[in-house]
Amino acid sequence: MTEFLGKRITRVDVIVEAAAISDSAELRSLIDVVTDQDFSPVRIHDSLLRLFNSGLVSSARVEAEPAGSDGVVLKFVIKPQIHIEGISFAGPTIFPPAELRARLSQLDLGQKLSTNVVVRGQSELQAFYATRGYYQAAVTSEFKLDPSGTRATVVYTINPGEQAHISSLDYSFSGVKLDLSEIKKHAIEQGKPFAQPDVQDEVDRIAQAYIKKDYLAVKVTSTVKPDPAANSVAIAMKIESGPKIAVDIKGLKVDARKKRLFPFYEQGGVDDFTLEEGRQRLLDYAQRQGYFFAEVHKPDVPDLTGQQAHLEYVVEPGQKYHLKDIDIKGIEAVPVADIRGELKSKESSALPFGLGRGLTSNELLRQDANTIQKRLREQGYRRAHVDVLRGVSVSGQSLFITFEVNQGVRTHIESIGLGGNNVFTVDQLSAKMNIKPGDPFLSSKITTNSDLLVSAYSNEGYAAAEAAPEIVDEGRAENQDRVRLNYKINEGNRIKILHVATHGTAHTNTDRLKKDFYLFKESDWLRTEDQQKTERALYDTNAFTSVSIHSEPLGLVTEGVEERNVTVDLAEAKRYLLIYGFGFQSRTGTLTIPGVRVLHGARGQVQLTDTNMFGKLYTGSAQIRVAEDELLGQLSFSNPRPFGLKWPLLLSLFARRQAETSFRTDRYTVLVQTERRLAENSVVIFNYNFERISISDLRVSESEIERNTRPVRLGRLEASYARDTRDSAFDATKGTFTAASISLASTLMGGTEQFIKMIAEHSRYYRVPKVPAILYSVSGRLGLAQPFGGKDTLPISERFFAGGATDLRGYGFEQAGPLDPVTGRPIGGNALIVLKNELRFPMYGLIGGAVFSDTGNVFSRLSDFSLGNITETVGFGLRIKTPIGPLRFDLGFLVLSKTPGKVQSKFHISFGQNF
Repeated sequence: MTEFLGKRITRVDVIVEAAAISDSAELRSLIDVVTDQDFSPVRIHDSLLRLFNSGLVSSARVEAEPAGSDGVVLKFVIKPQIHIEGISFAGPTIFPPAELRARLSQLDLGQKLSTNVVVRGQSELQAFYATRGYYQAAVTSEFKLDPSGTRATVVYTINPGEQAHISSLDYSFSGVKLDLSEIKKHAIEQGKPFAQPDVQDEVDRIAQAYIKKDYLAVKVTSTVKPDPAANSVAIAMKIESGPKIAVDIKGLKVDARKKRLFPFYEQGGVDDFTLEEGRQRLLDYAQRQGYFFAEVHKPDVPDLTGQQAHLEYVVEPGQKYHLKDIDIKGIEAVPVADIRGELKSKESSALPFGLGRGLTSNELLRQDANTIQKRLREQGYRRAHVDVLRGVSVSGQSLFITFEVNQGVRTHIESIGLGGNNVFTVDQLSAKMNIKPGDPFLSSKITTNSDLLVSAYSNEGYAAAEAAPEIVDEGRAENQDRVRLNYKINEGNRIKILHVATHGTAHTNTDRLKKDFYLFKESDWLRTEDQQKTERALYDTNAFTSVSIHSEPLGLVTEGVEERNVTVDLAEAKRYLLIYGFGFQSRTGTLTIPGVRVLHGARGQVQLTDTNMFGKLYTGSAQIRVAEDELLGQLSFSNPRPFGLKWPLLLSLFARRQAETSFRTDRYTVLVQTERRLAENSVVIFNYNFERISISDLRVSESEIERNTRPVRLGRLEASYARDTRDSAFDATKGTFTAASISLASTLMGGTEQFIKMIAEHSRYYRVPKVPAILYSVSGRLGLAQPFGGKDTLPISERFFAGGATDLRGYGFEQAGPLDPVTGRPIGGNALIVLKNELRFPMYGLIGGAVFSDTGNVFSRLSDFSLGNITETVGFGLRIKTPIGPLRFDLGFLVLSKTPGKVQSKFHISFGQNF
């Protein structure tokens, strides 16, 4: 094009090939060539480079034509880049789409479409079908473009044909030939359909048959020869038995565990790798038996060409110890109890289960010393040093470990420097930081302040900003190590969002996402925090299994402002969830629901949920719960963003029939609820509910019957708060749980009763110092209610009750508190206080134990509270871990009650921890 040098550009055309794009403004914006400019090959080159870097084009070229004597017309001929939006399968595929999609190793949603990638996927599918015996499978591919011509769905059409059959099955043996009839079920047989996984299954079965006879070096290989013309395969199995191998262990008795220790008893094969793995397993076993400093020597690989071979592991066990005590001395910067929980060495247990003698070794002690040193260095003690001392009791049976810690001097920050900043002043950035000169040098705080600086830039649209800390030693002053902390800032460009695209939605309404969920839109500044919050909000809907938000550089920067496209890649979850569960809880109440008495403590629940109704992320669910003391039917509808507000709305209707100890209730409830998450682990909830409650089978005196046999209407406003920092909601070992609610029932809200009701609960979990295997948990619950409007007690359906497997375990179900003077049945009260203490400890495997105390009672009125009416229960129990939570057995003894000298016991069975 050198012939056009010196000429003026009279027109610039942008031609988009093979796409229905009516507006090429986005592509034009990347071209730095305009009318009335001088012809410039450099500008043309730079424009082509921008087009390719944008990711929007797959090819681009420039054509030039003369226009008059001194003009030139330029044509940018562009073929847009097509991205893969979906993958589908047509034809009688036999296998489910998810399994086929997993075979496409190079084909991902959102990636650029290329012929090579599609053809590779075709080959991968063909190979997969061949491994399943479909050698005649035909796989073709095509892609369908969306209206814009930039998004494609790749369609693989599959005709699997007939599955090949096994024409012959031959076995050849080298060495010992076993009777393969001992294999109870062969995976492959002559004449049956062929599939490669079945062949591998047969190989494994044969190998296991030889291993059981101590042929530990057995090798079984298979050869498959297909005959396309006959659509059959010939299979040949070659079995090399190798020698019969005897395995001995010298120096340690482990005969009963031999086959569990060595890998060649699991899969066969004797080589350096399996012999070394066996040595490590044997060493671990010896240490768990109390030989903490044992040494294990592995044998060399034996001669495998003979009929017999011998492997001998030699163990030098040393002295057998009980690890009585692990002491950490000289450490003040970090709570010793916190470090103990991280140590891999464990003290012996007083219980005859579990670790028993404790656990340690030279390697574990080295790791533990490094753990202590690391924790100290995180606190600024960069020169910390840890020595490990061992001591033995006079009897020679007990081992004592001491970690002697020299913390050294603490490092402090002498000064803080900021460099590379132009957008913000030093004072502005310093105000964003929570670290200052003179502070201790804490590695976590250094990282946190890097994040704070980056966040300050991100909030202004500098989403690519970086802040890298540099540490410069300044020597020692006033018996302290001093460092200078420099943050080197790379501000990058300010980034504006050009387009927002959503991929992966087959059912979800993308307009709903953009309107109510995305915290960013086109022309906004790109902020990392907005992307992260959007990801969390989308995950919270439970409508997606994967959410990824990323930006794509377009190569266009104007006066320090960069434009990027933001892409939201989504993977939709299954819309319909069927949840069911079963449980058991012992109870001593005599009332049950007619028709379900046969359950005898068993309970079940079924819930069907649509997580993405109408594609707008609404959630609808129907639930049924059945137990001998409860029947529940519930319909719910929730909208996570009503009117675009961040106050999720829940509407619920349910009918519930429940058998208490002294009465039965029928509740019909309408609930309207909203909530606001204050932080990752805390939430406030507000609701209004209207209930109609009927009482039946009231087993109390006439004074109670007179008021409570008539239906009660409750119109109630309630506010609740919950904060949960537990590591597990089902079986917590650390953290806290706090919940509180206050409700107001009034005739102004449609009810017949008026009262204020409050209930608060708090639970904490601690590891016992020096015995971290033991967990101490404590929980308190307080309930208070005050009627108004001329009444001094609540309707019996709204009173507090206590007693049973979940609170005061010395009582039967709801048996604590005031009793009816005539029938002796519990009638509940206006006040409740319960304090529970529990020590939980491991015993053996999945079995744990607990000792507990439960303190508290129920009181008729607030004024009736007195220490003289407090009851005390002590007891013990077993815990068995299951996939659905611990199975709990508790025996509680009521040792302090209103009846002096009376001790009663109650046995409870239930699922889940008490708190």
